[in-house]
Amino acid sequence: MRFSATLIALAAFVVAAFADSTSSLEPSITDPGNPANLINCPPKGGADACNLEKPCSRIRVNYGRTEGGHYIWYNYDITDIPTGVEIGVEDSCTNY
Repeated sequence: MRFSATLIALAAFVVAAFADSTSSLEPSITDPGNPANLINCPPKGGADACNLEKPCSRIRVNYGRTEGGHYIWYNYDITDIPTGVEIGVEDSCTNY
């Protein structure tokens, strides 16, 4: 009986450790109060992608999940992008 309790406790610990390690793989919104903030862009933010739309000179912060929605920053100063943020370039001018 004592062996079973030890085995159950060990199994619970392994499951908890696995859940904790996989939760860190899920990207999160770095600034949840302002999802349009560019610090939410990849590589460390929770947005799927951030792209400079060339004809419009605006940056789109794109979230594929419904809780984030899709945000567009118009006429953003592209010379003042936070360090480490990845901004792609695309030839589109669509609204989301």
